[in-house]
Amino acid sequence: MNSVTAEEYVDVMCGRHNRTLSTLERTSYIQAARIVMTVDKPLDFRDLHGVLMLGDLTAGMYRINNVIDMLHLVQKPFPLPDKIEKLVSEMNCAYRDMLQCKEARDPVELQLELWCVAARLRCIRPFDRGTTRLSNLLLGQMRLAQGFPFLSEEFSLETFYLFRQRYQVEHQECYPKMKSAA
Repeated sequence: MNSVTAEEYVDVMCGRHNRTLSTLERTSYIQAARIVMTVDKPLDFRDLHGVLMLGDLTAGMYRINNVIDMLHLVQKPFPLPDKIEKLVSEMNCAYRDMLQCKEARDPVELQLELWCVAARLRCIRPFDRGTTRLSNLLLGQMRLAQGFPFLSEEFSLETFYLFRQRYQVEHQECYPKMKSAA
């Protein structure tokens, strides 16, 4: 049911995110898209990230530091590096379930559930770069496995931020203690 090529997908996603890619970034993004569009079994996140981020020194490697917003010099609300493996493992189980689930479900609810599974990866932010691209690729793969088109309408950033807040509360033991404003 895929009606978009890997090249078209990358163009659409770059347009949605107002992103310009180098030739190497575009080529590796297209290659990663081709993989998820043709493989119907679960993929290793690190391996796929390695393809997606070809040429990046940290490709396929989980981040080892807290995420710092260098513009504002504040720690961003992402899980601690030593909790990434646990959270990715949980997300991986949900991803595998969604790829293999063949029971009849309400299409609207199913698409929302697929989005939530992919959004978890963005909440965890296991990689220094490319996590959102990887999350969107995995969403496309799960959508294909469930009979939907690869490309979907995008949820708003506000929707994602609300989801992330809920995720942080549910997994608060994995997050750094943030200092509250005095």
